[in-house]
Amino acid sequence: MISNGDEFKDELTNNSLIDNSSILINKKNIYLNKTSTIEPGCILDANKGPIVFSNNVLIESGAIIKGPIFIDKHSIIKSGSKLNSNILIGPECRIGGEITSTIFQGYSNKQHDGFLGNSFIGEWINLGANTNNSNLKNNYGKIKFNFSNKIVDTNKIFLGVMIGDFTRTGISTMINTGSYMGLGANIFGEGFQNKYIESFAWGKDDVTNFDKFIETIKIIKSRRNKKLLDSEISFLKSYYEFIIK
Repeated sequence: MISNGDEFKDELTNNSLIDNSSILINKKNIYLNKTSTIEPGCILDANKGPIVFSNNVLIESGAIIKGPIFIDKHSIIKSGSKLNSNILIGPECRIGGEITSTIFQGYSNKQHDGFLGNSFIGEWINLGANTNNSNLKNNYGKIKFNFSNKIVDTNKIFLGVMIGDFTRTGISTMINTGSYMGLGANIFGEGFQNKYIESFAWGKDDVTNFDKFIETIKIIKSRRNKKLLDSEISFLKSYYEFIIK
């Protein structure tokens, strides 16, 4: 995260990494690390809150970004993205589509079109193309959040989904309001998904094979030049055995 204010430019006077065709609104509220790159045709609107980029952030052509927002190191915002305020994106994420009021932990991907709002996304998550979530009920009622053993009345009108680490969704996955998806799930299938999905679920009716799950994680981490630690495997094994009784 932000460790030293010196890594940001106080004023945007040297725009060597910002294409001249991009539009920056309320520049005094925009703080970019000198290593960040803004490609042609982007709009950065800081009228409603600050825009802060850490080092080596890449904003691809045509992205629209509205503050408040923080984007951590080595993350990429894909072409044509619409990031509509109240967003925190961790390190080395790949983000696309339309997003509002959402937190991404590190190393997670939502590279393609699809809406995500009022949600919390863990680490090492991949959301398939055209994954969409609902964050508002059709009757504008208060949203209830489902857990395995209880239902919580959140007293909120806007609430999307919480997704645990290492979970993946297939293309065109439909996620309902107030949904929970556990750790290590592989989610796919037609229609709206269940509002509560247990860790290590495989589709709607099966369970993830642990050994294949670990091999997949090793591949996922290697793509970011990371390794799966023995301590992580031990934890995941214990949790898997606890869940899959």
